[in-house]
Amino acid sequence: MTGLGFVLVYLRYDLTWETLLGMLFVSLLSIITVADLTYRLIPNKVLLLFFLLFLVMRFFWPYGDASYVAHLIGMAAGFLFFFLLAVITRGGMGGGDTKLFAVIGMFLSPTLLFLTVFLSSAFGALYGLFLLAIRRATRKSMIPFGPFIALGAVTAYLYGSAIVDWYLSFY
Repeated sequence: MTGLGFVLVYLRYDLTWETLLGMLFVSLLSIITVADLTYRLIPNKVLLLFFLLFLVMRFFWPYGDASYVAHLIGMAAGFLFFFLLAVITRGGMGGGDTKLFAVIGMFLSPTLLFLTVFLSSAFGALYGLFLLAIRRATRKSMIPFGPFIALGAVTAYLYGSAIVDWYLSFY
C-alpha cells in the first residue's frame, strides 16, 4: 500500500519537492495505520518526528496556495477540535488521533484538513455499518480510527482540490 501511495503521489505531483513531502506523508500514514491496527496505539515518537519535519519543510514549501501561517492554523485547528471532542466524549477519541490530526493540519491546508475529517469519518462510519450488518461487531465495539484518518488524509491530499471544487459547484 505504501508503494501504491508513492506512485499516486508521483503521478499527482511529478518530480517536485511536493513529491518528496507527499512520500513522507504517505510513509507517516502507513506507519500509523499498521501501529493502530496492530497495537491500537499511535506512537508519539513517530508523530513528533514527522511533525518536526513538516513544520520545517512547509516553511520552505507550503502546500498549494496556503501560507505557512495557514499551515500553523491547520495544525492548531486539527488539535483543538479533536482535543475538545476527546474531552467531551471522555475518551471516545484517542490522544493519538488528536495529535495525528494536528500533524495532518500542519501538512495540509485548513480546507483539506476539514475534508480529511469528513472523509475519515465517512470511511469509518461505512466500515462500522458494514461490520454491524455482517454481525462482526456491536455498537460497543472499538474500531481503530487511525486507518480511516490515513485513508481520508491521502484522499484529501491527492484529490481534495477536485473534491472541494466539485462540491462548491453546487452552490
